[in-house]
Amino acid sequence: MLLSGQQPYLDEPASWASMRRLVGPITITFRGLAGAASEASVRLTPNLWPERPAERIGDWVGELTLDGEATPVAELFDLLDVVHLSGTERLADTLSQQTGRLHRSLSVVNARLGCLYDARADLGELAERLVQASPAQDAADRARRKAAQEQLTDIADRLDRARPFADDLTEASMFAAMVEGGSVAEHQEKLKGLQQQLEEAHERVRLAEEAQVKALAELSQGNQVQKAIATRERRVQTLERNLTKQLARLSELAPRLEAAGLPSDAESLGPRQLQTLDRAIEAAASRQYRIHLAAASSHRTREENQLVDDVRVVLDDAVGSGLSETVLARVHDVDITVQGLRSGLGYLPVADSDLEELTAANRELAELREVADLYAKREKANRDRDELLEEMQQLDPDAADHDELRKRASNARTELDDATAAVRALNMRIGAMSRGVLGDDGEVIDFAARLTEILEQHSVEADQLQPALSAALMEVATLTQEASETEARIEELARSEQRRRRMRSSLRREAASDPDTAWLGELANKVNGAQRATTRSAEDMAEDSLTDDDWPDATWQGLANHVCQFKDTMDRLVAAVGGLEAIAARPISALAATPMDSAVKAVVEEEALRELSARPIVDALFDGGALTRVSLEEGESTITWHTPEGESRTRPMSAFSSGQQALGFMRARLQQVADEAHENRLVFLDEFGAFISAEQRRPLADLLTSSELQALTDQVVVVLPLQADYGGELDQTTGELHTQYERRARDVDAHGYFTEKFQG
Repeated sequence: MLLSGQQPYLDEPASWASMRRLVGPITITFRGLAGAASEASVRLTPNLWPERPAERIGDWVGELTLDGEATPVAELFDLLDVVHLSGTERLADTLSQQTGRLHRSLSVVNARLGCLYDARADLGELAERLVQASPAQDAADRARRKAAQEQLTDIADRLDRARPFADDLTEASMFAAMVEGGSVAEHQEKLKGLQQQLEEAHERVRLAEEAQVKALAELSQGNQVQKAIATRERRVQTLERNLTKQLARLSELAPRLEAAGLPSDAESLGPRQLQTLDRAIEAAASRQYRIHLAAASSHRTREENQLVDDVRVVLDDAVGSGLSETVLARVHDVDITVQGLRSGLGYLPVADSDLEELTAANRELAELREVADLYAKREKANRDRDELLEEMQQLDPDAADHDELRKRASNARTELDDATAAVRALNMRIGAMSRGVLGDDGEVIDFAARLTEILEQHSVEADQLQPALSAALMEVATLTQEASETEARIEELARSEQRRRRMRSSLRREAASDPDTAWLGELANKVNGAQRATTRSAEDMAEDSLTDDDWPDATWQGLANHVCQFKDTMDRLVAAVGGLEAIAARPISALAATPMDSAVKAVVEEEALRELSARPIVDALFDGGALTRVSLEEGESTITWHTPEGESRTRPMSAFSSGQQALGFMRARLQQVADEAHENRLVFLDEFGAFISAEQRRPLADLLTSSELQALTDQVVVVLPLQADYGGELDQTTGELHTQYERRARDVDAHGYFTEKFQG
């Protein structure tokens, strides 16, 4: 068994250790082999064997020569098959062996089904592509697109109602705050006072700038440290002026900040606010992109739009596959990537005046990007300013108290900072108050009356203004998001036609040129009912495959239906066979009452009935009658037969004698071995002495020489114990028996055993 690549002692480490220790320097020779070699000789090398039984037999087992040529021992494993059957097995094991055979057969079927499935050109992916190319999918996409467009129209209508409502409530909320803060006259008076303070602050700034310029000029004439400080003071002054200009511009962009959900008076933005700004920019860019593409498409011909759409579908698929940065071409030393081409694809120089919506979208995107740029610049300017102030503190700090020039420069900067901060604060207060008090024409608004008017117009109670405003703003934000998502969905569905056309062309090309997919073209011909000449060249078919009218819609739908049905059937079949295979791997006692378990039982029972019905088995075990049933029901296996006299008998398998059980099991196992042909096989029937009585050896001999097992007649070795002391009994025998005992005694003395043809 070792020399056929099998491990007989996998779970018996003690037996393995014993054999490894006792086998000795053995050389085993096989003569009369069929196939690649006629003679094999192996010198065992037990000193190289692993200490524990290894499942995989390696070259360590021995040194092989085939027809006198040294060869790796693994080649003998392919030539030789050794089967060891023990007489200690029970008749019930016939059923286990049947289950094992069924399991192996199902495994083979499952593997072949898998190969067939793979051979269908990745059937699952192909089925999906055919479904996408089918008219039914086209109709479904059109229906979804229509539904999405209707949904978008509904969202737009709701937004048209929600936005003015939210704007009115926002205005009312501002008026309510004004009402709570005082009368119009008070606000006018406050505004007038703030404007006066602003003029005074501007004057302070002017005087502070003059003082700083003078102080810095004097400081620049001083020593090296004073000159360095003067240089930094001027840079700080420049940064301060830039910060003031940036803040003024942000104040002008306050409506855009508020629309994006950001505070209009913030001098800097935190991480979450920056994320909000990024999302607003992304949404504005997407909207501007879609509007521009729509505008550009109106300036192109139908053929040009089709070309752009087809290329966009390819690029979208590439981006989805992670190929965004793949370089497609180089133009004037500039690499054109997938993402770069996709971003610029379809753009035409469309004048903003051609489309009011595009003008608004461009302005929104530009202002949001400007906001982001302003805050980024402010962050850098503040950081640079802090670094300069820190550097000035580190320049000769010990002498600072005795340096009048630096004191004057420092005081001038402090005064300028304070004056500038006052101007910024007053500008913000005046701007906010002016937006609330003044109308578009600059006239003062009677905001108390306007507040009442808005609340009555929308039937909102004064104490419910803030909750209503929050709900209105949330609705606008939600509808805006839904509109964006729906527009994207419509755009994707609009590309499905281009993707479908490209997919059909690809499938036809594959059917014409790819041998693994050629069957698809044949199937299309059958579905289409067209009679094509078998002599047509592949080039002709490839040329046909590129025409749009090669396969009509009915053919595409028929292909999709047929392939999907085949795939579903194959999937169910693979699942069913796999389930049966798993069930057949379980012990018989573990089979339940499910349909699949019952199917396995039925096959095992039928096969066991067929094998146990062989005449030698029937004569030996079943009174020479006729078997009618092998049953696995009710927890114990039973056999039913009719005697020659017509009497029906049923007996549990466990009720048969040990010899009977061994004979029944051996019949099943030998049939299994015979069904699996092998050129060089040895089958050993071992440990039969205690179970096969003398009167049962004839049925065993008849079984081994039966026509069903004819393939094994020269491959079986029956191992039996010695029945006598042949050497000691020679004097008591004469004639042919004496000659037989003499030969047996001679072989036993030489080898410890004798061999002869088994005759029962």
